[in-house]
Amino acid sequence: MPIKTDLNEKISAIPLFAEHRLTWVGQTGSTNDDLKSAAEKGDFSLIRVADFQSSGRGQFDRKWEAEPDASLMFSFSFVLDLASSFPISLLAGLAVLKALKVESKSNRIWLKWPNDIYAGRKKLGGILVENLCFAKRQVAIVGIGINFKPALKVDDAISLEEIGCSVTKEALLVAILSEFSSLRELDSQTLLQQWADGAGDFWNSEFIFKDPTTGRERVVRPVDIFADGSLKLKVENAEELKINSGRLVLAKHRAA
Repeated sequence: MPIKTDLNEKISAIPLFAEHRLTWVGQTGSTNDDLKSAAEKGDFSLIRVADFQSSGRGQFDRKWEAEPDASLMFSFSFVLDLASSFPISLLAGLAVLKALKVESKSNRIWLKWPNDIYAGRKKLGGILVENLCFAKRQVAIVGIGINFKPALKVDDAISLEEIGCSVTKEALLVAILSEFSSLRELDSQTLLQQWADGAGDFWNSEFIFKDPTTGRERVVRPVDIFADGSLKLKVENAEELKINSGRLVLAKHRAA
């Protein structure tokens, strides 16, 4: 896809992405995989957008399904600043949330730990962050997918079109990258507070948590989050549980 000159200019004006090269393709397997291949060759400063991914994926290797041109799907890479301890997945989610709230004016959008974007009780977008080591450098590859049009094959998904947002893909791409760059300048405690505030309905909802070690499923409610990204949950029997990873599935028709 030909890239408009002003799009390149807007992205190059964003501090973190001033030296990045943008490519926009009609179809690829996975934009994250494309950037991993580039990183193996020493290129750590890329942004890649695709109108369709044939092998798109999310957290826990779940497949990202979207019709051609129905979503904004992109990845970007950068060398990690090891002085920052705040999880990139949470920071990326916060950047998406802030950009969407500006562009959509919607108060329905909230963050679901660790890296999903929800509107109401349906998923609007997701994030996949992969931290890798190339040539003794720690490199982050951040993949982001936002539904622009209704998802035909996913019942629990929602789109920007369905919440009345008419932003263009180009404008949202620039907004997300700009927010991400700005947020990288903040300290962990400020980021933590902003994430907690942005979570909104997350704190008032019940979830099914499947313990990755035992396989046991429990009904839980999130009560706190920490600067390292770990989450404190309250179980139905009032037991408290701290987790660093795992999947939370929104409990159907159950609000805390």
